[in-house]
Amino acid sequence: LASTRTDASVRVSVSGVEGEVRDNVLAFIDADVDLDSELAARFYRDRTRRQVQEALEALGYYQADIALELEPVQGEWALTADIEPGPRVTVRSLELRITGDAVDDEAFEALRERLPLESGQGLDHGDYQSSKRALRNLAIERGYFDYQFSQAELAIDVDEGWADVTLELDSGDRYTLGEVGFSKVPLSSSFLQRLVPFASGEPYSAGRVAELNRRLLESGYFDDAVVDTRREAAEGKRIPVQANVGMRDRNTVSTGLGYSTDEGPRVRLGFTRHYVNRRGHSLTSE
Repeated sequence: LASTRTDASVRVSVSGVEGEVRDNVLAFIDADVDLDSELAARFYRDRTRRQVQEALEALGYYQADIALELEPVQGEWALTADIEPGPRVTVRSLELRITGDAVDDEAFEALRERLPLESGQGLDHGDYQSSKRALRNLAIERGYFDYQFSQAELAIDVDEGWADVTLELDSGDRYTLGEVGFSKVPLSSSFLQRLVPFASGEPYSAGRVAELNRRLLESGYFDDAVVDTRREAAEGKRIPVQANVGMRDRNTVSTGLGYSTDEGPRVRLGFTRHYVNRRGHSLTSE
């Protein structure tokens, strides 16, 4: 028998389950309540029973026996939940289908191997939602902004103890990256375009956009860079890209002090002009 939330209005104890099942039950139970009457306590007990049932079903336990006791003990309420979880529903089959432009996208094939859902394992509704979310996130990351789930179904037979999962994602068309525009800076357009790691018309990838942002910051010319993709301005599935950059100070001066047993005290003075002209040339002197 274990207890938790001893600082709450209701002291909760759970027995009969361990590990993630017990943790989920405790997470569902609302113990921070003020029970000022027997009637309030009765309503709270009924609500808690439903919460415990939901917590168990979320992990595939649909036939649990739940014994709840709520009684006043030394000026506070004590809730005891004795649970017999019963058999767990298992995933009998998992069918994942991709249609649209993403049908040949290797990223989705790789994701298939990483999804938390797996045939033969205990049903976890969180894994089902996580799998849908992973597919949705990958579609957005890869530029399938018109995606939709043409089928998303979790079929459960409690008596037989199985669940069948069907997820079909219609990716739609894949968007492409357009020309990159830059905020006004004292550098030529041809020089700035050399920092862009993709060509106009290349399939959209959030990773390529992030790489452009990284290149700008690491170039040494800017102290700030934010790259935006403007989906609302897309023409013919081509998304314009805008890089807003802030130039760093044109000149940097560095100093240093040292001592050499051969030469005695030494002073170091360095000067860098980060951009001399629009072609991005720099000058360093020491």
